Amino acid sequence: MGCSNSHATIVVENPLSQAADNNDPPCNNDPPCNNDPPDQNHPPSMPTEDNKRSATTLHTYSTSSVISATPERSEQESSRPEDTTTTGTNNNNLQKAHGADDQNPNVTPGANNNNPGGVSKNPNQGRDDGSQEWFQQALRSSCLLMKPEALFKCATKNVYKLVLPRALPHHIHLMELLKKLTGLQELDLSNNQMGPQAFRAVLLGLCHNSTIHTLKMANNQTDTDSAESVGKMLMANKTLVCLDVSGNHLGTDYFSRCAGPAFNSNTSLRILRCEGIGSRDFDVLMNNLKENRTLVELNLSHNGLAQSGKFIESLAVWLGNSHCHLEVLELKSVEMKGSDLMKLGEMMSSNQSLLHLNVSGNQVARVSDLLQFLVACICHVALSSLTCDNMKAETRDTWQPAVGTKRDRVSRLQSLSLSNCSLDDTHIDSLSSHLGAAAVPQLAELVLTDNPKLTSAALKDFIAMATGSLVKVSLALNPVDDLPPVLTSLALPNLRYLNLRKAKCSPATVGQLAPCVGKGGIDTLVLDGIKLAGSTKCELVALSLAGCQLTDDDITPVTDAIKRGMSLHMLKLATNRITDAGIVKLVDSLLKHKTHCLALIDLMNNSISSAGAKKLCELFSSKKHKSNIHSLNLSNNTIGCDGVEALAGIVGKTSLTSLQMSNQQVTYEEEDMTAVYVTLAKTLGWSAKEESGQIMCGTSDLPAVSPGLTVRLQGLGGLPGQLGHYLDSPSIMTDSTQTRLPSLTLQHALELSSFLKGQECAECLLSSEEWDLITGAKRDSPSWLKITGQRDLAVYLSHLPASVTMQKMEGLLENEADCSVKEVCLMKDLLTQKNNGLCWVLMEDAESLKKAIEFMNDGLAQVFSQPFLISQAKLKIDDAASSEAETRARHDMELRMNERRKDEMAHQILIQESYRESQERHAYRLAHPAYADGRIW
Repeated sequence: MGCSNSHATIVVENPLSQAADNNDPPCNNDPPCNNDPPDQNHPPSMPTEDNKRSATTLHTYSTSSVISATPERSEQESSRPEDTTTTGTNNNNLQKAHGADDQNPNVTPGANNNNPGGVSKNPNQGRDDGSQEWFQQALRSSCLLMKPEALFKCATKNVYKLVLPRALPHHIHLMELLKKLTGLQELDLSNNQMGPQAFRAVLLGLCHNSTIHTLKMANNQTDTDSAESVGKMLMANKTLVCLDVSGNHLGTDYFSRCAGPAFNSNTSLRILRCEGIGSRDFDVLMNNLKENRTLVELNLSHNGLAQSGKFIESLAVWLGNSHCHLEVLELKSVEMKGSDLMKLGEMMSSNQSLLHLNVSGNQVARVSDLLQFLVACICHVALSSLTCDNMKAETRDTWQPAVGTKRDRVSRLQSLSLSNCSLDDTHIDSLSSHLGAAAVPQLAELVLTDNPKLTSAALKDFIAMATGSLVKVSLALNPVDDLPPVLTSLALPNLRYLNLRKAKCSPATVGQLAPCVGKGGIDTLVLDGIKLAGSTKCELVALSLAGCQLTDDDITPVTDAIKRGMSLHMLKLATNRITDAGIVKLVDSLLKHKTHCLALIDLMNNSISSAGAKKLCELFSSKKHKSNIHSLNLSNNTIGCDGVEALAGIVGKTSLTSLQMSNQQVTYEEEDMTAVYVTLAKTLGWSAKEESGQIMCGTSDLPAVSPGLTVRLQGLGGLPGQLGHYLDSPSIMTDSTQTRLPSLTLQHALELSSFLKGQECAECLLSSEEWDLITGAKRDSPSWLKITGQRDLAVYLSHLPASVTMQKMEGLLENEADCSVKEVCLMKDLLTQKNNGLCWVLMEDAESLKKAIEFMNDGLAQVFSQPFLISQAKLKIDDAASSEAETRARHDMELRMNERRKDEMAHQILIQESYRESQERHAYRLAHPAYADGRIW
């Protein structure tokens, strides 16, 4: 039976349940079943890579049943609703609030592309013929089995984006791939923890580039000195549009001092994201931004401002200028004070450009200050999205509107979030009385989560101010027992999404919501954490998807409803007490139909065994039933090897494209895992050739896998074995990463730098100044890095534990990797003077260097059971200063070697002296038995 439009969706989940994979594709022949969680680091108007599909497909849904679920959350709700999927007739409002395309930073929501500060057209418009998606899928499938040419074949001129969350397999050369990407415009190297040297190499390469428009380098474990490279790049580059350096420590004020002056001359950058970079002083940056005409997005969240008042004053000057075109401003958790918030609110009347503002997580002295700021934002001429979450006031006072704040224009606000703000009904009533009816006629999204003093009376006031435009409402963690009469008595023609996660209500209240659900009403209802186990009143709801403390008997109403033809796209029953008997009920109910639109099943953290897993396989093997299930999550159950192997035999060749089987509570042996991987490789079409008992690299063509294929087999206990290691990729995740880190290395960064400079050689050509900046020559890097012959024998180690010593690393490389080590130089943090996990090692010969690289590729590079990376640094220094620098370096190296010889000689003398004294003690004990115990000497 196909999907009907007569049913709505109620999602009932345990608060500990985990969201399904973000990349789950929609089921075939049915409306997309989107489960992308919201990204907390980006505003609603700038969707991230994971949730941008929600924003683009949001407006194509009909009023058919669309089910949605929420990712794992903490006790306090996050700043945005848990789902980006909304249906209804008023989707134009949400389209304006969520209309950005992060694929292209040149397009910003609401931007006036006709003005000087507007954003240019998408340079990729009309050029994507599917090449980008094809290439991205090949990149996700890249493993040691794949032939390099299979990936190179997908790298066409129409590929404009390269996302490298991990390194390519070592037999696929990065430079060869880069040479084929002649149309590359976006480069994403985030979350590689590649270290400061690699970070600087990429940025310095971008100084000479005019084709890359977007660079994302978030979370790459940099240091304060790396801020200098950011400043140099911004000063030299004239084409970069989007820069993201979030999650990198760039100094308390050094980033501002280095990057700030660049904005006097840089007229290309539109988006700057610097979230959580450890900065407390942005004075220089803000002083140079006062006359800026081009920046449209600025994210300085999670940087504790030392002088927030001074920062807000500079910000107000810039935002008040008529030539300011800033549209997105993120200031989450920057330690603003209550007075700073009031100054920011006063500035809103003079600003004409802001579309999105996020000030969550800052201090508020009184609730009245927050409400006064809220009024200023509602009265703003253009603001469409405002987020003020987690601004719990120290004093809950009454609010008296300031003189002159009466609304004089229709508000354009479309999204408002006020989670955990100490609000009560009197505050909302005062706000409504002051602003009047129809104050926010375009308001489509309202979040009032975690305000326990709010009741449904507050929702009434917002309904009056919104005049029926609301599409999404979140009242999670609030008392809602009096909500059903409000929803049934007031006109809410566009309401499609209602979030009551862990709200204070009874099952009876849930039952009373039935008239509001379905038939053009609410089609997504989130009831996570509300205990409904054993409740017969749950049958009053149009669709019951219980997920808290449920047994096999408790899910009978769900399976019976499916038998009757319930149109269900997603079923989440995670973290319950469901066993194989419950799985039998579920499967049998689905097999009653020739086909069913159910697309995602989440059964993680239950008590399902191999028998239940095999029963689920019948959904895909039955000749009388066509399954549309594309995502199946069975992690944290008790499924044995035979059950995992059975499911591995159907993924990819049926509708199932996402299979999560991690962390089963049973014991696996390496032989068990090998059997699973053999079945999986055969199912997906990977071929493995052996020679002398060893699997060979690069022998398989790229199989025709389904887009978005994801198989997670991590934490199953047994070692992945050779085949598991060779299959490991972003698509197939195994435990191989426990012994082999997949992150990008310094050599990869040098190759990227060479490519960005327009060179076509893996050996990057640098100046002495650039190389000194990369290595930190002014600090503690070894001087022999300036000597060509010595540098060619050096390796760079990263991800080392802080407790490692030079003697430990020298012994490890000599004894286990069979290398001849000449010198080990551990790098130290500038402030703490402790090891920062980075190290340079000079080898005696080229053979030792080769052995060190093979040592890492074989998964043996571990110290204290922690894997680390070993990288060569292939480069050339080409300028007049290099010869002089080499001379100085040779002299310095000679001095260092002399000092080392002296230390070694002193150490040897100490050992000999200790040995001599030990021998004398031994001889004395033999000559004087009465003192053999050594107490007298």
